[in-house]
This record gives sequence, structure tokens and C-alpha cells, in this order.
Amino acid sequence: MWSPDGKRIAWGKGEGIWVMNADGSQKHEVTTVGGVPAAWAPGPFIAFGCRSAKSEASLCAVDAEGERLTHLLGGRQGSMPGWRPRR
Repeated sequence: MWSPDGKRIAWGKGEGIWVMNADGSQKHEVTTVGGVPAAWAPGPFIAFGCRSAKSEASLCAVDAEGERLTHLLGGRQGSMPGWRPRR
């Protein structure tokens, strides 16, 4: 998944989300609680599928540095996030 500015790439490997620069430098794992990144928000966050506290499919987001992991939807079920512009 390319970042909105085209400077970075996010991908899933096992149960982790990884990020690197477009030239292949600075590879690093940003979280170990998800699998495949589903959407890179217009900003710093990458949305992806994760598990809720009840082990149900849910949604999470993390910044490209791995410093701000957020569980979305208040623990409710969800999958396949997408971003779209506001009207």
C-alpha cells in the first residue's frame, strides 16, 4: 500500500505491518497486532484489520512510526477500511 504522497510503502508480513521508504531504505515493523494494511489515510495513519479484545475481526490504525496504535470502532466488528474525501 503506497502512502498518499508516494514516499513510503506499507505491507503485511505474518501478523505485522511494516513500512519502508519508496527506495527500500528504513524498513521497520510498526505493529505486531495486524496483518495486511488495507488503506493509508490522507495523513499519518495506516488502517488495517486486527482483533478486538473479544478476538473478533475489528479495525485498527497506526502511524508510520509505530507510535500511535489505535483500536477503532470501540471493539465492534468490522473489516476492510477505506478512505474517501468528505463532501
